[in-house]
Amino acid sequence: MSDQSPSPQTDRGWDTPTVVAAVVLMLTWGSSAVATRIGMDSYQPGQLALLRFLVTTVIMSVFLLVRRLGLPEKRDVIGLILLALIGISVVQIAFVYGLQTVDPGTTTFLLATVPVITAVLAWFVLGERLTSIGWIGILLTVVGTTVLVLGQGRGIGYTTGALILLLGALSESCYYILMKRYLVRYTPAQVGTWTLIASTLPLLIFLPGLPGQMRSASMTDTLAVVYVALGAGALGYVAVGKVNSRLPATTAAVLLAGMAPVALFFSWLVLGVVPTVVSVLGGLVSLLGIVLVTTRGRRRG
Repeated sequence: MSDQSPSPQTDRGWDTPTVVAAVVLMLTWGSSAVATRIGMDSYQPGQLALLRFLVTTVIMSVFLLVRRLGLPEKRDVIGLILLALIGISVVQIAFVYGLQTVDPGTTTFLLATVPVITAVLAWFVLGERLTSIGWIGILLTVVGTTVLVLGQGRGIGYTTGALILLLGALSESCYYILMKRYLVRYTPAQVGTWTLIASTLPLLIFLPGLPGQMRSASMTDTLAVVYVALGAGALGYVAVGKVNSRLPATTAAVLLAGMAPVALFFSWLVLGVVPTVVSVLGGLVSLLGIVLVTTRGRRRG
């Protein structure tokens, strides 16, 4: 049982804490995509995912003890474990196996479907309703991401790996929906911490090979993975919980569309990959879609 006061699930709108969490989410997850690309110079996708989550588990365990977040009530333990497995572990495993057969462009495009899937699930499960402008905004995020991908010279193809990635997108959408019930009784930090720690266990299937890759990896590549663990892991998932506790699930999920333009910017800043004009326009279209959904997308009453 936690000794922290729970953060009730209410639609508080865009107050300062929500804006900060949304910015942290897009910046950490977008920049972590670039760091992951760097880390893959020394690590295979499975081993990279495991190392990332092992580091995240250590960080979150220390955070749990220092902040005295406590443990969930017994009635919620199984549900939180299932939330971690469905919403995080399945997503990571799908990403690892999908990435082995799918080009980066298709991967980015399929991840852009998360807001669409979330909007549909939220409609039926949570009763969330988008305005026509909201649906236009979601469409713009998909179109913008597609233009961004094609502008980088990456095609979009469909293979078995693409179906696996689509399963991952569905699982991530479920995370936003299922998380809502626990954000009524617990804080975003508690839910994020518990689920991140629990989600690491299935990734141990990638343990063979990790020690050898760590020994041969460059310090730069290993530090890139550590950055992903801190950014997309510790900070990112707590930010997800914060935004999802204060806004509709659809609005929280659409922020993922900001990953692609942020990654485009950091690829130029860190890797020196100059984006094409078409890619920049696609990123701007995605950001416009996010603005429409977050400001005028919800149907009141």
